[in-house]
Amino acid sequence: MNSGAIAIAKECLTLNDIQFIEYNNGVHLAVEGPNNYIDFWPTTGTWIVRGRSEKHFGLYKLKEYIFKNRKASRNAPSPDTSVSSS
Repeated sequence: MNSGAIAIAKECLTLNDIQFIEYNNGVHLAVEGPNNYIDFWPTTGTWIVRGRSEKHFGLYKLKEYIFKNRKASRNAPSPDTSVSSS
């Protein structure tokens, strides 16, 4: 197990205010994405958005993905926005 990669990943996520749940002593992190969780394995750099099958690689690509989609989801209209029917 590469404990250095785990420590770096946890520190990077924490410093960037990205919430995560730690499993198996940090070998698997469930990272809070803009719309759902992202499974991330710091020792290999592999991450997969839950509900999708495409694999991605790299801690910094993960961070970019979260920030890009976090911005997009904040600019989207609220699902409870009502439209007048008159």
